[in-house]
Amino acid sequence: PGRLGLDAPLELALDEAVLSSRAGTEALLARGRVDGLDGRLRTGSDAPLLLADGSGLFTLEIKEDGTRTGRLTLSEARLSLPAEALRLSEAGVELPLGPDPSERPVALSGRVSDSTAPGRFAPIRVNAEGVRTGHTVSMTGTLSQLDDAVRLPFEADAMLAPPSGELRIGPRLVTLGMDSLQPGELSAMLRGLEDVSGAIEIEGRAALAADGSLGTSARFSLRDLSAVMG
Repeated sequence: PGRLGLDAPLELALDEAVLSSRAGTEALLARGRVDGLDGRLRTGSDAPLLLADGSGLFTLEIKEDGTRTGRLTLSEARLSLPAEALRLSEAGVELPLGPDPSERPVALSGRVSDSTAPGRFAPIRVNAEGVRTGHTVSMTGTLSQLDDAVRLPFEADAMLAPPSGELRIGPRLVTLGMDSLQPGELSAMLRGLEDVSGAIEIEGRAALAADGSLGTSARFSLRDLSAVMG
């Protein structure tokens, strides 16, 4: 309970592996590529998460001197979530490992896109930084679309054992105009709205419970909005 498990084997190709021992400290440095991330990720709930087409470059550093600590870095990573019709690409992750109670830096970046046609939303760029303290991760960052034409700030808190967390987006005011941003650029589902002017305040929340259940909510407040239905 509280631990992750994948019901399929991972393919690891090592480019470098160095194991050292000095003055009672054991250290491991490994670099390579992971492929074949296809299967169901178990999180302790009755509804495992289906993963597909996962790959990326990794660097793993582990130090053992009475307490095991380390850092995992992923780059050029990609992953699909078929049930949610989502795809993560150009992803990078920096995550400290081990139960060290001190604050250690965490970073996350990537691109989230919709794999349905037409897409439910324009691709979203994610950039975030934060800290890990024990089994808790706290991050702040931005969600951006259309070359930063839309930028939404967010905060996130997560527990690593058992896996759970909360994401809070906004609130942020997005301005629309006939000579600037239109709703159809954000989502194909809004292409029937034309010549829109005004503003929308966006606020959202997503929470993942320890049993694997996901709850989401969103609020859109219109400010002096006018539009033509196409």
